[in-house]
Amino acid sequence: INAERVPDVNVRKGLMCLMNREPAVESYYGELGTVIERPMTPTLAEYPDDAEPYYSYDPAKALEYFEAAGYTQKDGKLVNADGEQLKITCGIGDASSHPSTPILTQMANDLASMGGELVVNDLEFNVLSTQVQGGELDMWVMAWGNSTDCDLTQIFGSEGGSNYQHYYNADIDALQAEILKTVDFDKRCELVAEELDLIMDAAVYMPVYQRKNMEIYNAA
Repeated sequence: INAERVPDVNVRKGLMCLMNREPAVESYYGELGTVIERPMTPTLAEYPDDAEPYYSYDPAKALEYFEAAGYTQKDGKLVNADGEQLKITCGIGDASSHPSTPILTQMANDLASMGGELVVNDLEFNVLSTQVQGGELDMWVMAWGNSTDCDLTQIFGSEGGSNYQHYYNADIDALQAEILKTVDFDKRCELVAEELDLIMDAAVYMPVYQRKNMEIYNAA
């Protein structure tokens, strides 16, 4: 979620509570995909093994967050103090075959029942990338490549070249700097867990799944 386009953290948290990840991942991947709870691949040693869901699917809780942000249901619409309807624009690539499409479909239905609107744009990948990098979307769905270490500065650091969420936090920056120079494994794990919790609390990123890849070779 782009924090500059969706600046109220309560709106972002409300959106998080409308993301029903488990059924989508299970129906698409079966046993070859696992829902993850923090924005880091669990293949890394520093990933917190005891991570619990930071936001669970709960439309009633989502409405509470929207109301905390100043939205009220009036004449069938979820509007702010200026009478503007809550409307979120989301981009996704190849929606017809994307594992996260059911999540967005459920979100759109739930938000519509509250009086809001989620507009889902099915985009070519190059168009999606251009709009994400240009800050043209409120929300989007994209995947990470494999990560070889726990340094998240590129994506979540204030000076990170891929911080398309446009969320800047001095505490996260300080933790990232400390993580990079911490040799003690247990201490580094503690710092990483703290960093991941701060990212989740900002509600700019919802991790969805870690998939398992299998390669088969014919020895004949």
